Amino acid sequence: MNGNRKNIILELENRRKIYNYILTNPGLHFNEIVRGLQIPKTTLDYHLNYLKKHDMLKTKIDRRYIRYFISGKVGRNEKEILNIFRDSVPLFLVLYLYAYSERSRLVMSKDLVRPLSTVAYHLNKLVNKEIVTLQKEGKKKLYKLANPQEMYDLLIKYENSLFNDITLADAMTWLQYTSPGKKSKKDSKRRKLSTEEFEEVFYDIFPHPYHV
Repeated sequence: MNGNRKNIILELENRRKIYNYILTNPGLHFNEIVRGLQIPKTTLDYHLNYLKKHDMLKTKIDRRYIRYFISGKVGRNEKEILNIFRDSVPLFLVLYLYAYSERSRLVMSKDLVRPLSTVAYHLNKLVNKEIVTLQKEGKKKLYKLANPQEMYDLLIKYENSLFNDITLADAMTWLQYTSPGKKSKKDSKRRKLSTEEFEEVFYDIFPHPYHV
């Protein structure tokens, strides 16, 4: 699309605002855009359909959601990864594996205070997308990041979109080991990651914008 046609299509302020918001926050669904821009649903629906009609917008169905992307700005593989990361659980699993390098799903389930079935479900998705690898050591199954640098680049590229509602404090709450009731002797031998240690690891991985 040439620049003149694009400028004409984006001449209206609301349409331009919607376009730019999706450009910087790819993969949001309809209600997320409504909340982010604080505009009426009927107005958003009209402009989304208009942009899609003029091939400036692409959609991808993700379970019950329709997610929006600016045409030609996000590759197919990135779209699928962003769709996965719209759920906070797989995103935290990836951050966790940056901090701990490799872990079994049972340990991750305990540390993140999530049901084992939930952790297993999301790990399978991450393995299928080659974000995480599964290594077997005897009966033990260990998970680790497949390509930490590549994933780092993607997380930084979309930091404003992915981390909009996830603060560093929230991440530390998830990562600190907690166990309801009395801990067993086996559990007591495992050392949780302290706030200071996690900050050090996290800042090494994500020096911007969390740490200067």
